[in-house]
Amino acid sequence: MTLGGELSEGLKLSFMALMANKARAVLTMLGIIIGIISVTLMGAAIEGLTRAFNSSIASIGADVLYVQKWPWMDNSGEWWKFRNRKDLEIDYAEKIKKDATLLAAVAPIVGRIGTLKFQNMTANNVEVEGTTSDFMYVSKMEFTDGRFFTDEESRGNRPVAVIGSDVADQLFPNREPVGQHIKVNGLSFRVIGVRSKEGSFMGMFSLDNLVIIPVGQFQDISGNHFPPSA
Repeated sequence: MTLGGELSEGLKLSFMALMANKARAVLTMLGIIIGIISVTLMGAAIEGLTRAFNSSIASIGADVLYVQKWPWMDNSGEWWKFRNRKDLEIDYAEKIKKDATLLAAVAPIVGRIGTLKFQNMTANNVEVEGTTSDFMYVSKMEFTDGRFFTDEESRGNRPVAVIGSDVADQLFPNREPVGQHIKVNGLSFRVIGVRSKEGSFMGMFSLDNLVIIPVGQFQDISGNHFPPSA
């Protein structure tokens, strides 16, 4: 028998076997199809997570080192191990800045959840962050309007504030935020800048629902008893 005849005979036998076992053939095909789809979807999901992670890291700075008492993500459940660590102090940043030789900028960051008000508008559950003028260089932030506070404003604990885009949308839907005075936990601040939209970090928390003020003003809001975030 020629090669063509053998091939034709093989195809006939295969077809006859499939027709004789239709259910088995269908199940086999479904298994192959489902396997291919699963692998494809898994690859797409991994690629999407990789892009999201890279985008989130880029938004907070790929060359920035964050140091804090509590881990960002920890599923061990052993929270008491981190609780027993010593709190970081604000003046650590100045000491590091003074002694370090390879760092471009050092900024302490403290944070808590607060309420912002402008006239009859209210923004709840806003991240209130206190820091210094160096945070501008650490975070490499951009602005849709205004600016960040200066070293003089930072060291002088001036009542100035930079708000995120979500806060600007909530409090100032029909007017320019810069130059307006808002209440942060009851204290008055003049808005000097609006950050460009940053999105969220890995879908966990928004980078736009925040207000940034000089760290001394943060202490006035929170009192002397608060743990620095970083």
